[in-house]
Amino acid sequence: MTVIANFFLMITWLPACVIVSEHCKLSTLSPVNFITRRIIRPLKSLGDKVTIGFTTFLTGLVLRLRWFWLLSLAITASACCSIVFHYPGLQLPDYMDFQLFHDTHPFEQYDLVYSRRFWFERYEMVLILLMWIYLHHIYIYICIYIIYLIRIGWRRC
Repeated sequence: MTVIANFFLMITWLPACVIVSEHCKLSTLSPVNFITRRIIRPLKSLGDKVTIGFTTFLTGLVLRLRWFWLLSLAITASACCSIVFHYPGLQLPDYMDFQLFHDTHPFEQYDLVYSRRFWFERYEMVLILLMWIYLHHIYIYICIYIIYLIRIGWRRC
């Protein structure tokens, strides 16, 4: 779930941050000293030239070799699917307490020893069931309210 949340944040916020940083250009950090200007301006122009050259090179490489990339990624995807689903097959664990680390690892110590000492671990299914029932009723009430608003034509909102 964390990976999906980080992916969603990266997809939504990264382009916005890049646009803002390109728009601002950070001109407030330019030095006033003449000697510093002689050092920073040539380095900045060199960096811009390298960036433009690298961008042109990578774009050309990707566009010229598009069939190679498409074929290699398709082969990789089919090989991964074959490995996962055909041999050795998608195998789920045989027992409830699936263990990833050694018995002495703190995560495994919690799962094997300490989890039974907390009330939320003992009554986890009851809490999940109660939360599901509560959220389900809220969802039904929201749907009924939306239908009511649609039927009255949003006049009194």
